[in-house]
Amino acid sequence: MKTFKADDVPVILDDFGFLGEEKKYGQIGWAYVTKGVGVLSSIRAKKSDPLRKGQLTLPAGHKKRFESPLRNARRETYEETGVFTWPGVGKNKLEGIYEKSILIPDEKIVTILQPDGRVWMNYIDSKKWYTGFLISDLYPLSKPSEKEADNLDPKYVPIEMFMDGNRFLPSQQVYAELIGVKDFGRDLKTKGCFYIDENDMSKYLEMKEPEYQTFADFLKPILID
Repeated sequence: MKTFKADDVPVILDDFGFLGEEKKYGQIGWAYVTKGVGVLSSIRAKKSDPLRKGQLTLPAGHKKRFESPLRNARRETYEETGVFTWPGVGKNKLEGIYEKSILIPDEKIVTILQPDGRVWMNYIDSKKWYTGFLISDLYPLSKPSEKEADNLDPKYVPIEMFMDGNRFLPSQQVYAELIGVKDFGRDLKTKGCFYIDENDMSKYLEMKEPEYQTFADFLKPILID
C-alpha cells in the first residue's frame, strides 16, 4: 500500500497538527456506482474498524501498487459488493467543482478537496488519514452478491438515502454533500466550509464572508478534548 508521508501532503494540513513523520495517509479509491435511482452500497463488516462496523459504505479500499484510481475503484467494487463493472467513462467525480481547494470541517472528519478532485481526510475519532479519488460513471455488469462480497448486504439504495448521509460512513457523508453540489446545485456555504488561501497556507477564507481567520481559532472547538 502506498502511503503519503508528511512531505507529500498539502502544507496547509500541518496547521491541524496531523502531520509528522509518524503520520501517513493511506491511498484510497472510492466508487460511486449507480443504477436507475439507486447507488451501490454495502454494510461495513471489518473487525479491524469497529467504529464504522454496521454503517453503509460505498465500495472503497486501499490502492495497490501501480494501480490506477479507476482500476482501484473497479476492484474494490467487486470485492465488496460482487459487482463487475465496465469502466465506461470512469471519470473523477469531484474534479473541477471548485477552482480553489476547500476545507470541509466536521466534528468527525476534516476534509480538504483539491481542484483536481483529490480529497484528504482526517478522522478525528480514529486518528486515521486517507487520500484518494471518487470514481464515477462505472457501468455495472452483474448483480450485487453477498456470496462474492467482503461486506454485508450489498445492494442499490435510493440516492436520496445516500444524499441524506446519516447512515453512511462520515467520509461518504462528505461525498454526499459534494455530489449534491455538483449534480443538484447545492451550496456548501451554509455548511461552514472554507476556501483555502493559496497565498497564505496558515489562513482560510470563509465562503460566506470574505474574512480571514486562523486555523487555531477553527480547531479549538474540534480538538478541545
